[in-house]
Amino acid sequence: MAHHDQRAAVRQALTDLDPVAAGVRVETFNVIQGATVPVTILWHPISGRTDVSAFHADVGRLTVGLSRHTHGCVVVSREGIGERLAATPSTDDQEGDAPDRRLDGLLAHRVVWERLSA
Repeated sequence: MAHHDQRAAVRQALTDLDPVAAGVRVETFNVIQGATVPVTILWHPISGRTDVSAFHADVGRLTVGLSRHTHGCVVVSREGIGERLAATPSTDDQEGDAPDRRLDGLLAHRVVWERLSA
């Protein structure tokens, strides 16, 4: 629900800033999946998090967020993402031979963050 609240807050802030901006499309990763737009402004999924859960680290969500644009993508975040990613243990409580999707996402986030920070 927090993602929908964030979307509503961004939509309201844009409308308050300029009524013309009310026409800007503001969506969650799940809604925008499969669509393309000229420019995206991406709120980094780990920004503001105190943990790196499997949901927020999911590599598919990161891919959707970074690949919906045709001309440009702006990544917005709070401070500390690099440190949070570095401090997050690479292992998760996995049973048997289940794939560790959180680890896959964590590694992808680390690579992307290193590239963005360069």
